[in-house]
Amino acid sequence: MTIPSPMEATMSKTIVVGVDGREGGHDALVLAGRLARMSGADLVALRVLPFDYYGTRAASPSFAEVADEDARAELAAELARAGVHARVRLQGDSSPARALHRVAEQERAALIVVGSTHRGRAGRVLAGDHAAGVLHASPCPVVVAPRGFAAREWGPVTRIGVGFDGRPEARQALDHAVEFAREAGATIEVMSVIGAPGPERGGRSGGS
Repeated sequence: MTIPSPMEATMSKTIVVGVDGREGGHDALVLAGRLARMSGADLVALRVLPFDYYGTRAASPSFAEVADEDARAELAAELARAGVHARVRLQGDSSPARALHRVAEQERAALIVVGSTHRGRAGRVLAGDHAAGVLHASPCPVVVAPRGFAAREWGPVTRIGVGFDGRPEARQALDHAVEFAREAGATIEVMSVIGAPGPERGGRSGGS
């Protein structure tokens, strides 16, 4: 695919990555760090606190402060492990997907990066419940890191795949893919899914 002329410089240069302390989150962080370096984007590492954060603050400020400190320490350790520099954010919400959407909107993010489920073969992209939730109604394109991405040796990015179905969000994803491909000197592979035709209905009945 031929990459078109440069777009106006209105695209946000922020990437939000969800980091949950699991291997999928580590894969997402390593991939997000690589994308940020490749594109010159700012990176925001988000830890979603699994309780009603604001309610807890009102009821027990000391407990909330300890939870903040623990979460920040764990996230700092994850960043050091991945060798990635990022701005840290904490967000309390019962839904990790909703928290990622909220922070992405606040940051005017170009991309959200999440990890694959731990099930399945390494190197495969498998959207678990959290990843699937992030994909649904996201305010920006979502990149799902392949399982085991952080542990593998990867050469230069030479090809970027993007799913396209003609809807506005797909066009937005394609715009971002073009931007990243231009900066990486990569080609783009646009993929679309065509449903198999169903059985014919209303066929002629037998008889004369």
